[in-house]
Amino acid sequence: MPQGFNDSTNAINDHFGTLWAAGAYSAYQVVYRNEDSDYTNQRNPWVRLTITEGLGSKNTLGVAGCYRFVGVITAQIFVRANVGTGLAHAMADLAADFLRVKNIEANSSGLIRTKTPSTIAQGVDLVGWYQVNVSVQYQRDVVTS
Repeated sequence: MPQGFNDSTNAINDHFGTLWAAGAYSAYQVVYRNEDSDYTNQRNPWVRLTITEGLGSKNTLGVAGCYRFVGVITAQIFVRANVGTGLAHAMADLAADFLRVKNIEANSSGLIRTKTPSTIAQGVDLVGWYQVNVSVQYQRDVVTS
């Protein structure tokens, strides 16, 4: 049965990272899952990109088939507390644009299709960051012969 989580994670990270690096907030770092970074001790805004793959299913009968995997991509936007919401919300809007209804090629793991993102302000955490989450569902279909 096809897997492809690593391949699809790399494709999503590359898609977002490339667009972010060319965008209006490129000076602010994107942190990916399990990186050795401590951005909570800095003063600059930053983004954490997390990919959570859910359950997979086989959508056809027989040995060959179509396997569907679904998941959620979340861009967590962090700006220092008590500086207003404008920058965080503008960064969230840009992240949503990068993830809204996209087709992302992922080599062996199939085409990744994103849906419509949701943006939710989380508020201020205990260490002084105002957080806004942009989450979008995705699916990828892998066809085998």
